[in-house]
Amino acid sequence: PPPTRSALPFDAKRLDATWMVEVVPESAMAPFAQTDGWVTLVVNRDLKQAVAQLGPQGGLSAARAHIEVAALFREAAKLAGVSYGQTYGGTSAQPTDPLGTRHLLTVAAALDGRSAEAITAATAWAGKPDDATAAWHAPWSGWLAASAPWPPDFSRLPVTLPPPTTGVWPEVVAGPQYELIEQSDKQAKRPLGDPGWLLALAEWHEQTALAAAPDHRDAVLRLRVWARPRPDQRAMSAAVRDVPLPLRFGSGHLVSGDVDFLVDVHAATTETMPAVIGKHAPTSIVAALSADAVASGTFDPGRAVDAAAALRTALMERLTDARQGAIQSQDVQFVQIAQTQVLWSLGHVADRLGDREVSGRVYRAAYDASEGATADPVELLSYATWDVGNRYPVRAAQTIYEQSQRIPELSSARLAVDVLNLRVNRENVDQPPN
Repeated sequence: PPPTRSALPFDAKRLDATWMVEVVPESAMAPFAQTDGWVTLVVNRDLKQAVAQLGPQGGLSAARAHIEVAALFREAAKLAGVSYGQTYGGTSAQPTDPLGTRHLLTVAAALDGRSAEAITAATAWAGKPDDATAAWHAPWSGWLAASAPWPPDFSRLPVTLPPPTTGVWPEVVAGPQYELIEQSDKQAKRPLGDPGWLLALAEWHEQTALAAAPDHRDAVLRLRVWARPRPDQRAMSAAVRDVPLPLRFGSGHLVSGDVDFLVDVHAATTETMPAVIGKHAPTSIVAALSADAVASGTFDPGRAVDAAAALRTALMERLTDARQGAIQSQDVQFVQIAQTQVLWSLGHVADRLGDREVSGRVYRAAYDASEGATADPVELLSYATWDVGNRYPVRAAQTIYEQSQRIPELSSARLAVDVLNLRVNRENVDQPPN
């Protein structure tokens, strides 16, 4: 039998605070339905066009569009960093690797919060500077030397961005940022994209978002927090009890409490995660579902997927009640978005609990449900990052290729996945197809 409302691990009355139920009144839905930019952002998932349409309005609409793009570029930078780490770091390193890869390993370690490894890689780079990466290394060497808080000074990169302006999409040259030459007789050239460039674009869009909604700075910073590099603590401010509807509409933050929960998840360790889940379960729907998934002591991916399905059913029942039986097509679409986004969030929770196999099963359920309005580009890139972290670049390459067709700047990350794909193929040349 299909899941019922009684299967929810929390009081169904809490559904009244979800953004799907909040927009049931026509007066609440009108600002979203009557604006092309919101349809573009939530339904079409075209972030570049959404910036152009929502940005000129300013306020929370512009802030939401720009902060989504900032998260996309941050996740792309992480994807590139993990790809380079898997290609040129550890046991994958080869004597023929270009000299400039030490810069890439510096960035990869820094993005993951491994400062000691970042310093080691930066020191090795300093001994054998490579002209192609020298200008791109400047922000990182200065940041590491000063032990400064995040972010590095990306104004030191050899690029120029315009002043932050809502509705503007900086016209820049997409990757590659440079070519590195392999240390072999063939001296093959590898066109590569620099993760720092993607981070600079992310910072530009974040500053634009904050300027658009200065009264909601803390809430804006805390959106999409899991896309931030591990050293970035700027979102770890005081809890935001009431996140405005325009910042949650169409997102995985079903209620305001989900925002604070995911912030604490991002900052948690495997050991502190149970306490974080317990703390937020009374106020966050995602936390309540997480608590149910770990009820037996370990995260149960099947239970998490079932809970997301039960949430879908309960939301449809609640919306049917709210509309007195006259359910609308948009309600079905919104509930599908909510279910998929909750699955992504549960995957992040499982990942922070330290079980990559379990998190992969939950991520895969969200990935399989991602189509059209449910295909969140930021979350899809996060799954690509998970893939390359497990040395599986095939699906990641397809994802970043598709995303870079809409946003050419993402080709910098695509180049990073390409070199990992090449390295993995070389390693497996004598292996049977898997």
